[in-house]
Amino acid sequence: MLQDLAKQQIQIKRPIEKVILANGNLAYAVALINPTTNPFQRILAWGDGFKVSDYTGYQAYQRRFPALSSIYTFKDNDVSSVNLEKIISLRPDVVVFNLSSKSTVDASKFPSTLSKLGIAIVYVDFSLDSANNTAPSIAILGQIFQQNDKAKRFNQFRQQQIDLVMQTIKKIPAQHKRPQVFIERAAGLYDECCLSYGRHNLGRLIHQLGADNIAERWIKGYGMVHPEQLMTSHPDLIIMTGADWKYYSPYGQWINLGPGIDISKSRRSMLGLLQRPAYKYLTAVKQQRVYALWHPFYDSPYQFIAMQQIAKWLYPDIFKDLNPEQNFQKLHHQFLPIPYQAGYWFNMDKNS
Repeated sequence: MLQDLAKQQIQIKRPIEKVILANGNLAYAVALINPTTNPFQRILAWGDGFKVSDYTGYQAYQRRFPALSSIYTFKDNDVSSVNLEKIISLRPDVVVFNLSSKSTVDASKFPSTLSKLGIAIVYVDFSLDSANNTAPSIAILGQIFQQNDKAKRFNQFRQQQIDLVMQTIKKIPAQHKRPQVFIERAAGLYDECCLSYGRHNLGRLIHQLGADNIAERWIKGYGMVHPEQLMTSHPDLIIMTGADWKYYSPYGQWINLGPGIDISKSRRSMLGLLQRPAYKYLTAVKQQRVYALWHPFYDSPYQFIAMQQIAKWLYPDIFKDLNPEQNFQKLHHQFLPIPYQAGYWFNMDKNS
């Protein structure tokens, strides 16, 4: 018996040989808990989010596992676009969804149809409440893929890496000035400026790190901060998220981030985005306290690496000995089937 993140008690038939990932971001978790020789062997179908939201990352895996291109793919986060007959014909044992999809799934024919066929629906979560739900989600996937030991080892590794940061954060004196931070979500992907996070996901992470996420003044979950609001809020530090979004916007000015990307080219994209009126005269820009961060950190099990890097940006003196890149290399070496390549973050100042 398995309890998922929707608090469903699910009877899983063993052995599980056929799995569908309804959301593409789940590939990051599947890659780290399964054997590195072929982590996607039991994946019959998946949402296209991995490919279209992180094309550079997808290519890194495809070079190692060419069979990825033959996995049946459907539009991510759109249950109405999924060919239910096709899913049934694949005869999966389990379909795994993000918890954020539950209301949409419940309103569809999926639950009743799959239940009649003995196909389990399981919910996990790496974004709605990543701080509390990542570890149990990894444990659930460990049960599904019969990789409980590896899932447990990853969760231990993750907690150790979080403790490296939070034990130090707790020692920062209460009178220490809280850094004022603005995160632009998917900078340059859309014409509007500026999408951000309230006290949700990366916005909540800023709060955990003892800083103020200024977008919380205006939005709760995800939303838009108007240029005038940003111009008058005077952030100490700006973080822009980016990834390889050529499928979404082939000619957009988004900041490309991912394994092995050309950082100099991505920095030019950042500098172009900083010419927008909302940013042009901000002190953080003049002081070059602007940073780019790989967008998929927000809904992957690797978010603790983002926590470490943001901590270094917030408190460079306090965390001068913390090495997030080295820790991400350890994660790849111990758990992932592909080697680490730099390209997941950079500073506006190329000399820092």
